[in-house]
Amino acid sequence: MLIEDNRPPDRRWWAGLVWDSEGYGTALLDESGTVVARERFDRCGPEAPAAWLARWAARVHGGLVTVFESSNGVTDGLLLVAGLHVLRVDLRHLPRTGADAAVLADAARRGRVPAVPVGLAGGTLGDRSDEMRRANASVAALQDELNRSGRLVTTCPAAPAGPPRVALTFDDGPSPRHTDRVLRILKSFGVPAAFFCVGLHVRARPDLVRRMVDEGHEVGNHTWSHAYLPELGEDETVRQLRTTSRAIAEATGVPPVLARPPYGGRGGTVLRATADEGLTTVLWDVEASDWTLPGADAIADSVLRQARDGSVVLLHDGGGDRDQTVAALPRIIGGLLDQGFRFSGIAGPAGLLPPDAAQPAAGAPHSVTRERDHAPLRHS
Repeated sequence: MLIEDNRPPDRRWWAGLVWDSEGYGTALLDESGTVVARERFDRCGPEAPAAWLARWAARVHGGLVTVFESSNGVTDGLLLVAGLHVLRVDLRHLPRTGADAAVLADAARRGRVPAVPVGLAGGTLGDRSDEMRRANASVAALQDELNRSGRLVTTCPAAPAGPPRVALTFDDGPSPRHTDRVLRILKSFGVPAAFFCVGLHVRARPDLVRRMVDEGHEVGNHTWSHAYLPELGEDETVRQLRTTSRAIAEATGVPPVLARPPYGGRGGTVLRATADEGLTTVLWDVEASDWTLPGADAIADSVLRQARDGSVVLLHDGGGDRDQTVAALPRIIGGLLDQGFRFSGIAGPAGLLPPDAAQPAAGAPHSVTRERDHAPLRHS
């Protein structure tokens, strides 16, 4: 018996978003799978392709589904804030690193590869959190070894004397909209920070990276495309790190000595490759989950509640809408100063790491305190 299919036809359009050594590539497919538009965004951050896709979404009556792959973890936040439906395809389901944007979108459209919905609450890899925890737990002994040698830090020992110390760190920038405002606030308080920058964004805005160093902050390596490094091979992990270090050195004149793996994702290969590149892995013990957009007050309250002597605070200046983080920052800094904390960098004589653990970048930050009674990769 012939069963009639009464389901309405799928009128959605599909878009693919990929990256390479120069920037981002996009492709737009209509409901039949025909490519109707392509666009390149070289030497620019994810804001430009996100805006292009949002404009198309406003014109498509059936809706627009945007597909990205898991080695690019800094575009989905902007796409979600723009109101787009976003799917992630993991690298393990792709035939090779470097899918064409149209091929990626069409494979997801046809159901040829698993495509996972992502949202702000769970983050880019929220459905893989158990896998990530297992990978991180598997290298506990190696982490202890690297920590003893000064090549890895999560928290630092309590200060032997004087006020408690804390370090502010920012991930995923530089962002033309948010990094400038973060730097202005830090300068107004005279407080140092460490910025862990994505290589693609360094290439797009080297002026902001130079400004970080010129204003006394540290710049660390956050990989080229914000990849989840454990799913890459050793060679690609090294390329992600090395290409980003080169871009930072070209922008600032100083190679980085610090690195942070995106998502904190680490395995033995990742940690050893990072150390072999002369980089100290910097993790964190205070996270406000500002990327979930819980509100400025919630972000500030979370940091002030969790901070302890030697804490490393994780915030974000790129990779999404960071207006709430910017709004929370003055309260975070003022509140910690009022609690007697001294702000420190990570490396260098005034940093949280032992002086011989990592050499500071030029313009290494100074400590700031306030008394209680004073206010080449390849891809697409």
